[in-house]
Amino acid sequence: MRSLARKPARGNWIWLGGALCAVAGLAGVAVSTAIGGPAGQAARGTAPGGAPGTARAPGGHPAAGAPGAGTGGGGGPGGRPGPAGPGRGAYLAGTLAVAVFYDPGHAVGSCELGPFPAGGRYASLPPERFGHGAACGSYVTVQGPRGQVRAEVVDLCPGCAANMINLSRAAFGEVADPEPGSARVRYWPLDNPPLPGPLILRLGQSRAGLPTVQVRRHGNPLAAVAMAVPGTTAPLWHDFSLDANGIWVARSHLGPGPFNIRITDTRGHQAVIGRVTLPPGRVIRTRTWMYGHRPRQAG
Repeated sequence: MRSLARKPARGNWIWLGGALCAVAGLAGVAVSTAIGGPAGQAARGTAPGGAPGTARAPGGHPAAGAPGAGTGGGGGPGGRPGPAGPGRGAYLAGTLAVAVFYDPGHAVGSCELGPFPAGGRYASLPPERFGHGAACGSYVTVQGPRGQVRAEVVDLCPGCAANMINLSRAAFGEVADPEPGSARVRYWPLDNPPLPGPLILRLGQSRAGLPTVQVRRHGNPLAAVAMAVPGTTAPLWHDFSLDANGIWVARSHLGPGPFNIRITDTRGHQAVIGRVTLPPGRVIRTRTWMYGHRPRQAG
């Protein structure tokens, strides 16, 4: 009779042990899902079907609260991450990168925009992001452990890997502690960043004697620069080609002018500077803004 009385107790212990094993198994599945499943991938910055280091919501847009989804100055369109940068790679909710820093000093940089004032926020991009000079004068937002900064692209970093970005010392200090010398960040190009002022044109001449134009304060990457003789109802626009330093070069000799200069950016904005002569070395500080400027009304 004693042996019969012990069997239910042993059965209870077996049932209880099985239940505990089942609970442990379910907990393991939950942890595995959190780490390796969609939720864990999002926490690590990897979306299903995406590349490591990117966080995407459905439709390819950055998820709310993710480092690529911040807003820029004024909360306007300048804070939206662009669909793709000037280079060959796409910026998916922010490019994961290792940031280092340098001192631009009195160098003119690959974009020939220097020398640069001390304390300026500047970025130097690897060849994969530089886009053969197309990124010159555009802006990126960099998000790091300390905060966020908007930096102007002024240089090529030929020694940088595709997952690196080189910032001026002032820009780096906004996003990370400079003491270690590097930091993990995300960065993305800005659409319609706030402009520092009206367009500036610097005229020059190529080695072949062709007219050149450097455009400054344009904000977005530029898509095209062209010239035409003013005063005609159907002007014949002569397209310029972009060189590796962000300088636009005429494809043929055009004469001294005057010419109208038409500037178009990658976001569809267009500005025309009228009746410009082309002496090399001339710098034209225009009153024309590329976009977003409303003249003040008197009274």
